Amino acid sequence: MARLYTDAPVGANPAAEQRPAVKRGRMVNRTMGEPSSQLHERHDAGDFDTATQDKVAAPR
Repeated sequence: MARLYTDAPVGANPAAEQRPAVKRGRMVNRTMGEPSSQLHERHDAGDFDTATQDKVAAPR
């Protein structure tokens, strides 16, 4: 007998979207959107405060 897939799709739980860990996870390796929400490489927890693209990118 086939089993139904019952897991909720990503984004189905608005309460989970507000968790700090979820917000940080969405920033890592992000290349689109606001530079302040992009963290191309994460090596330390402090990178979320000091290494987002708006802080490290050279001005054009």
